[in-house]
Formats: sequence, structure tokens, C-alpha cells
Amino acid sequence: MAHRAGHPTGLFVLAQHSVAMPLLFGLTEFDGHTDLTVSARNGAGIEARLEALLDRVVAMLEPAE
Repeated sequence: MAHRAGHPTGLFVLAQHSVAMPLLFGLTEFDGHTDLTVSARNGAGIEARLEALLDRVVAMLEPAE
């Protein structure tokens, strides 16, 4: 948690995975902001694949304009 003058200004979730749960999402809402994180085992191209997955999830959750 980040701090400013003794007051929290942020919250971060570090999802841990196991053999039974190779992909985990963390969703937090704090001070009017929503953060979505994902955790997965390392592999070829995993960072780009997870970024693309998060982009798709966010696109589905954002309100239509």
C-alpha cells in the first residue's frame, strides 16, 4: 500500500499461483479506481499474451460510449 502523509493512497494485489491454479486474477477497487491484475507461470511470449488478455477483459468491462 502506498502512503501519503500517513494515509494510504493505493492498494496492490500480488496474486500467487500453484499447480492447481496456473492463472489467477486480482480485482481491487480503492479510492474510486479499479485495478485488475493477472498472475501466471512464465513461458514463451507470456507477457504479451497476458497483456492482450487483460486488454480484452477491460474492453468487455468498460461502459459503451
